[in-house]
Amino acid sequence: MARITRSELLIAMAAIFTIALAAFIGVFLIQRQTKPSVMQPGQADSTSKETPQPPPESNPIHEIAFVRNGDIYICTRNGENLKRLTTDGKNAFPLWSFNGEWIAFLKAEPPVRGIAGTTLCVINVDDGGVRRLITEGGASLYPVSWLPDDSGVIYNFTQLETEGLPGRFGVVRLDGTEIIWAPLERWRESAERMYPDWNGFGGALAFSPDFDEVLLTGSHRSYEESGYPILDLYHIDYDGSDLETMQVLDNTWIYCLRWHPIEDRFLFSATRNVYGEPITERGVWLASDDGDSVRHVVENTAASFNGMDWVDGADRIIYQQTSADYPNFEHPEMFGELSSKSSIWIMNTDGTGRRRILDNACHPNFR
Repeated sequence: MARITRSELLIAMAAIFTIALAAFIGVFLIQRQTKPSVMQPGQADSTSKETPQPPPESNPIHEIAFVRNGDIYICTRNGENLKRLTTDGKNAFPLWSFNGEWIAFLKAEPPVRGIAGTTLCVINVDDGGVRRLITEGGASLYPVSWLPDDSGVIYNFTQLETEGLPGRFGVVRLDGTEIIWAPLERWRESAERMYPDWNGFGGALAFSPDFDEVLLTGSHRSYEESGYPILDLYHIDYDGSDLETMQVLDNTWIYCLRWHPIEDRFLFSATRNVYGEPITERGVWLASDDGDSVRHVVENTAASFNGMDWVDGADRIIYQQTSADYPNFEHPEMFGELSSKSSIWIMNTDGTGRRRILDNACHPNFR
């Protein structure tokens, strides 16, 4: 049996050690390439440090437009995140465009021959830019709806301090150009054929969800006949056909219409009285689209003009409540005063669960 010399043993041990060391270094290098390095606090290179950035603030969705002390405000659904849009007072009746980019509103102007005039305006919600579209002395010009494509505003013109209070609907583009809008003209012509004394004083207007039907108000009874220009409700197809009169309530002055976004029913705010006598009823009513099934859901309020709207997917209603001693008819001189006597409430569609969400606020309109 061959004997291993001392020198041969040392050589063999050195070879084994070299192989083991090479294996260890290889494993270490592989792990270094495949595992992320973990830095302990204070070990990071100062040149690679980044300043922590705060999470981006979410932009609140402003959904409610309203008036406070004569200026237009918007806020979120719960009445928070207030944003003031106007700063010069005596503005009223804000109305969101369908796309939420604009709000149309009415601005009171200095009196002409003792009678205040008004200007129909629009304001860009993002940059606050205001466009003055039409100005009339001694007349009221308030928005009742946007055109379906948001290219213009349908407004109501009413001559103030004139017996019979003659009025009409009109349409103006965002560049201030007044236009003849075919569906509205066809409706007006149909109404005048049926009722020669018809006029559009104090009109309200609402589209069905798919824009193929329209609800409007006006009067076909003369001032002398009714003793007061009671506003009747009309239903017509978008193409101007099938005009129908819907007398949902007797002796009613309908201020505002809001069609349900899904179902065939609508909201309206109104007062009921005979000229020269105290108001017998006021508030918010709910009706089917054929004018039947009328139900008074809010009583003893002055929910006038843009005084109520659907919210929360039309499961709830916002409305304006005004103290009973405030005059029923709103002249432009009073625009800065109404909110001090008013508040905005929210409730279920059956009138239950009422809760106040804004004080010193009037004319709510929901986006």
